[in-house]
Amino acid sequence: MSKPNPGGALVIGAGFIGTHVAREFCQQGLPTKVLTRSPPTGKDLSGATVMVGNAADSFLLEEALWNTRHVVYCAGGLMPAESAEAPL
Repeated sequence: MSKPNPGGALVIGAGFIGTHVAREFCQQGLPTKVLTRSPPTGKDLSGATVMVGNAADSFLLEEALWNTRHVVYCAGGLMPAESAEAPL
């Protein structure tokens, strides 16, 4: 009997912190996706599925969240000022 798939991890942002978080997930054997606005050049994300796009794109985000159990938001602080006034 096979174990149920526990789902993977989605790391949003591939900067310094996001890259390190994604690498750790991959080393632990967790299926990992990284969603980043620009292709990560010079960063070792082997073992992770890299998705390039905007996390504000609901269709892309839905695709990224498919079969995902853990989400770590590591993107920079470029949120509009209004987001603090009306959070989701």
